[in-house]
Amino acid sequence: MLNNRAILTFYNLFLWVCFGMIAAIGYVAYRKNKWNIEGKLSYQWHYELTSDGRARIQANLHCCGYKAFTDFHERSNKCFPRTLLPGCKFKYQNFTIEALKITWIVAFSLIPLHLFVLISALLCSNHINRKFGKNLPPKIYRLDYQGIVAGTPTGSSLNLHRDGLQQRNV
Repeated sequence: MLNNRAILTFYNLFLWVCFGMIAAIGYVAYRKNKWNIEGKLSYQWHYELTSDGRARIQANLHCCGYKAFTDFHERSNKCFPRTLLPGCKFKYQNFTIEALKITWIVAFSLIPLHLFVLISALLCSNHINRKFGKNLPPKIYRLDYQGIVAGTPTGSSLNLHRDGLQQRNV
């Protein structure tokens, strides 16, 4: 498992796919934020949204109708002919613009971190060969069994509770 280049290959390919998806999401959100949002949302409200969709938007944004109550409203306990609630146009546009702005900012700020992970994975994959993980670790990282025995309650001649930790002489 330690020296499996196939797993690293699939991992690196998956990272490239994720990079493309993150960049595409950021780009699409940025471009939609610059398009004619007012016209797109008006078309969506009048022709694409169902009555249930309009009712949900009105309930969440606390508004009634698109421009005013008379413009494609959905009746509810708060949306009736003599309501004082404003139309949803302004709130709906602000909500959409803010959501798109947050989306592209988050997507584009994730790209440097993702590139770092991608480059790190590529560099680490160069060190995987048939000898990886098979040699002994350097001497400095090897366990010293005398130190382990000295620290155990049964095999220790030292009482760590009474004497405390002391420097060993090797």
